Amino acid sequence: MPLKFNALKITLIGGAVFLLPLIVVGALIGQVVPIVLTIADALGGCDLVVGHGGHGTTCAALLAGVPTLIASAQSEQGLTAHRLTRHGLAKTWRPDGTQAASAAIAAALADDALRGAVRAFAREHR
Repeated sequence: MPLKFNALKITLIGGAVFLLPLIVVGALIGQVVPIVLTIADALGGCDLVVGHGGHGTTCAALLAGVPTLIASAQSEQGLTAHRLTRHGLAKTWRPDGTQAASAAIAAALADDALRGAVRAFAREHR
């Protein structure tokens, strides 16, 4: 279900619990187009994944060659973020008010070295 936000196309991937409020609001304003996407399908059109650093989404993004901006919420996600950042395969963002989300997203999207490293990883591991 694509949404327009500051000229960015955002694809929401999640379970029904997460999407239900958006579907209800969208239905009320007549703008919901039901669509079923696999994560692989969704990643095919993405320039950046913003997530918590869970293994499933993070691995799928790496194999698709899509850079990831990780805002970890749990210790295991933080460890994943640390390791990937150390290897130049992800960027991290802490939603603690020191950096706006829009600035973190813009910086990750503008990072050519990050994009190149992730694409090289995907080529090597597919």
